[in-house]
Amino acid sequence: MNTIAVISAGNYVGAINEGIVKGSLGKKLRVVNLVNESLGNGQEEIIIPPRRILRPGEREEFVLENMPNAGKVRDYTDFQPVAYGEFARDRIVALDRAFSRHPDYVSLGVGSGKLFIAIERAIRNQGLPTKLIGLLPKGENGVFNQGTLEVRDNKIFSKQQFNPQSIADKLVCPYTALQEQLLAAQGRGHVLAEVDNIDLYSAFIYAQNERHSGEPSATAGFMIRDPGFRAKCGIRDDSFATIVHTGYGDFVRWSQRLRNRMPAALLKAFRWTAEDQERSVRAKDQLLLRARPWARSNERFGENYCT
Repeated sequence: MNTIAVISAGNYVGAINEGIVKGSLGKKLRVVNLVNESLGNGQEEIIIPPRRILRPGEREEFVLENMPNAGKVRDYTDFQPVAYGEFARDRIVALDRAFSRHPDYVSLGVGSGKLFIAIERAIRNQGLPTKLIGLLPKGENGVFNQGTLEVRDNKIFSKQQFNPQSIADKLVCPYTALQEQLLAAQGRGHVLAEVDNIDLYSAFIYAQNERHSGEPSATAGFMIRDPGFRAKCGIRDDSFATIVHTGYGDFVRWSQRLRNRMPAALLKAFRWTAEDQERSVRAKDQLLLRARPWARSNERFGENYCT
């Protein structure tokens, strides 16, 4: 294998590149990210034509058509890293010593769904009653996308130009090969909830108020902090939940996205600055990260934050 191809909003392809550097494989392997528009992060990219959806089995050919010197290409877009399963088992659904219980719920943002599926598999393997709460950008996800795609010449296209407006840009994806697995998990009692920018912004504010820095894509799981959302999902206030926080992201990029896509009235409350971001990241070991349990003294709703 000479080239690894992925479709990634940034975190996954970044992790692969980091692994290649640590393994001193930079001269043997190259990584190319297939994107609708450049992420501007300096990594090698190929732009997918407007409205085109690349399915498994089509991506390697697409790379070779656009990068003749790619050599042998392997698509890792839907690869399930072993580390995901280990993380799910040992950190997310593990018995919490302080609370002496497994979580009743695990709340997280869902993009392609790889982490959601890994956690759901760990729950089933251990026979736990834990339920997942997966948050997806409304109208901009690959699970509830009925009627948005069409087939022409045995290729899939979006019926309209895909121009996502969600502030959770890392969760946006018009297609995922894991759609059937995600819907099967929903059939087993887990929750997949579409949320709009107002919801995602609320989750973001909940996270910031508790000094958890991060981009809106990473803080989507904090939606479970909202009493109205809990009531809608039938979640009791004395439940114990794990919230999965998935990264910090580029402050300039996601703060600009917030300002461009949120109503001005709501943004009056947005006072999170670059200095706040830096201070929060510096203090993270003294805060509530690394799956340290925490519950506000005036609430029964226990939470356990994982990053």
